[in-house]
Amino acid sequence: MKLEDGVFYAIDVVKGNIVVCNKVRQACQRFLNFLEDKHWEYEFIADYVDHVLKFFSTLKHTKGADAGTPLILEPWQILAICSIYGFRSKKDHTKRMVTDVIIFIPRKAGKSTFTAGIGLYELQFGEAGSEVFTLATSREQATIVFDASKGFIENMPNEVKNVFDLSKYEIKKTGDSQSTYRALSRDNKKSGDGKAPSCCLIDEAAAIPAINPPSPTSAGNNAKASVRPTKLVNGSC
Repeated sequence: MKLEDGVFYAIDVVKGNIVVCNKVRQACQRFLNFLEDKHWEYEFIADYVDHVLKFFSTLKHTKGADAGTPLILEPWQILAICSIYGFRSKKDHTKRMVTDVIIFIPRKAGKSTFTAGIGLYELQFGEAGSEVFTLATSREQATIVFDASKGFIENMPNEVKNVFDLSKYEIKKTGDSQSTYRALSRDNKKSGDGKAPSCCLIDEAAAIPAINPPSPTSAGNNAKASVRPTKLVNGSC
């Protein structure tokens, strides 16, 4: 997997070589405009994208006929990673341009698999004490992405698996007791006071009344306004 695959995908879409809807075409054109603009406050740093892709290369499929085979991202998924992780402030490369992401993906097109990988990456390589939550209106829905992340860990090479501390309802970064990766939902009726998410993965967004994350993260987001947690919203087409 190479970041160039994502860039070439965007180019092919804009040229009309790949049939997509108008919003996808606009997103690809916007990405290329950002990539070519050398005069604004952000720049594209390939090393950050390569780091995410290297992590994804350690993941394997956990279900079906492909179980046990390496996970190979589609070009559009690589483009998404380029867009999220590649653009950085020229003054401070730790500051990303993109923190809020909405992706509409058809059913059975790998949205949970892709999102689960993002969640694990944010837990391991995000800030110290990273708090990653997968959110949905029901606990059953919220655990789909979380369980996919658990499956990834169980099938990782030992040298990678050991950086995660896995339990039934929580994943932690080994050696960081303040870190957490959990599934939350509205139907557990918990206020979520004290949570300060660094990454929110919102599944089936169309079923949620508002674009904002469900209430378990609201207070924490306000407390960490200067940090701008990553928010990735998934919605089925």
